[in-house]
Amino acid sequence: MTSAAGRWGAVQVRVVQEHVGVRTDWTVRDDNHVVIAHLHGSVRDIETEVDGVGAAVAPLGADEVSLVPAGRRYRAQATGGLIRYAELRVAPDAGMHDSGVRLGHRDAFLHRSIQRLADLIARTDDVAGMAGHSVSHAAYLHVHESYGAVAEPHAPALSAREIRRLRSYIRTRLDAFITLTTLSDLVGLTTHQLLIAFRQAFGTTPAQYVIAQRLERARWLLTHTAYDISTIAAATGFASHSHLTTTFKRHVGVTPATFRLGRGV
Repeated sequence: MTSAAGRWGAVQVRVVQEHVGVRTDWTVRDDNHVVIAHLHGSVRDIETEVDGVGAAVAPLGADEVSLVPAGRRYRAQATGGLIRYAELRVAPDAGMHDSGVRLGHRDAFLHRSIQRLADLIARTDDVAGMAGHSVSHAAYLHVHESYGAVAEPHAPALSAREIRRLRSYIRTRLDAFITLTTLSDLVGLTTHQLLIAFRQAFGTTPAQYVIAQRLERARWLLTHTAYDISTIAAATGFASHSHLTTTFKRHVGVTPATFRLGRGV
């Protein structure tokens, strides 16, 4: 069995890869709400119980999750092959009702959020960190809006001065490591508050905004300078030539080299 974990504020994700060729016993009892999502592989048979009472449930399929509120005991025995699954833990202030146990519940948004966070665990770049906070925040709100009753955290609106401060900080540090914590400290908000306030002010998430600014700077350098692409990658905060190329093509539609040829540089 191998596992990896990541944490973003009140949300954490643990991803496990395990062979269940012989009957495997899983038990979950946590002070946090736990959401379980199957990511890959085959489970042929599963027996489940909650708080000692058996519950009939099929193996989790596409876009399905099991939700176990804080303090409840979930146990399963399963057989199958090599599988990969994830456990999303959400702080109990998200307010999931005690009666909110759901096994094999279809929730495409939550499943895809967990998959996205699982993919981000292995990444160490700053945009991945900010994206993790954005996705985890959305998952947090989704859990309490869909399965609980706690109001969305209050977020003061950003003033014009604070917007200018954030914009200036990001633009002057595109080649550096930018964290959501630093951006939050600039305007005296928590990271969750900043995610809400930033979207209201900029119409996008901090991670998406940083990527857009880095790509805008990269396009300018490709058009107006003869710097090689590795140098441009370093000057715009990308980890390597290939990192810039992959991101540039995904957002712009062509590689940096092709973009430059079209501009005649």
